[in-house]
Amino acid sequence: MGDAINRAFDSIKSFHGTSQDNSRDWCDRAEIIFDAFNVNDADRLSRIGIKLEDAAFDWYRDNQRPYGTWMVFRQTFERAFPPPERTQNPHLLAEQINQRKQGSDESVHDYYYALDKLCREYDPQMSAIDKTIKLVGGLREELKCKLLPLNVQTPEQFMIQAKNYESSEK
Repeated sequence: MGDAINRAFDSIKSFHGTSQDNSRDWCDRAEIIFDAFNVNDADRLSRIGIKLEDAAFDWYRDNQRPYGTWMVFRQTFERAFPPPERTQNPHLLAEQINQRKQGSDESVHDYYYALDKLCREYDPQMSAIDKTIKLVGGLREELKCKLLPLNVQTPEQFMIQAKNYESSEK
């Protein structure tokens, strides 16, 4: 188990706490790695300090209190190192989501992941149907006309159907 934990921590980039660093993205990536290696909260919390440098390490050194869970640590960490302003303004994010349209030369794949990132920044718990409605709504008209009658309910269904139609256009 120790070897898996070491590999997990080796896979996580260091966080420096600069204005260019995005604490939410860093924590998301760390959680994906932790989950892939089945790292429990106790191991996450006991070792996370080794991935913090510069201002982030200074903060950690001054704020080493017993965090009951990874989620409590994460919330405290993100308050100390807020993500960039654009990701914190729900009005701006909602506007970006509602105005996001698939470009004429943009693939379904690229459009999906760009809009998915905005949706996660706006509401990490956004329901599958709400995200799917946003995805379908911003599609190029020729794809939207084909997808609307299918009544897709999940982002996964959206991706499969939209990619199928996109590949049949080529």
